[in-house]
Amino acid sequence: MKDVVFIDTSVIVEYLLNGPKADFAEIVLSGSSTNVTSTIVYRESLGALAMAFGRERFGIKGKHSLRKFIRKNGWTKFEPVIDALDGLIEESNIVVLQDFQRTSELKTIMREYRLMPSDAQIALTCRNYGIEKIATFDSDFKRVDFLKTMGV
Repeated sequence: MKDVVFIDTSVIVEYLLNGPKADFAEIVLSGSSTNVTSTIVYRESLGALAMAFGRERFGIKGKHSLRKFIRKNGWTKFEPVIDALDGLIEESNIVVLQDFQRTSELKTIMREYRLMPSDAQIALTCRNYGIEKIATFDSDFKRVDFLKTMGV
């Protein structure tokens, strides 16, 4: 797909947390390309944002204490995180694609490009939707020969 950019977790989180590369993220998110992401990126972004919010607001130190906090309190206190993520997706007209699910291809991508499973899932989804560009701050995607990285 020409003029389609896959938006990776790192870009979403950087933008919403106003990190040092937020300006680049904003340029990509407000560009003229069709921006897409996937359900795994949504899940990863939600987890990373909940962790950052939980550290700041509730003194959560790591994944274990985040799980414990959510088990006890539910997601109600994290509604601002969910609203921010959903708001960005809506305002930036990001299309959320279903991840492509074929374990044999996932394992091939993991092995061939030396990727962690989530990154391999993203690469596999891009390949199967014909997406050639990915906006990311994760240099691991540079090893994927069918993706052109933007941001790293």
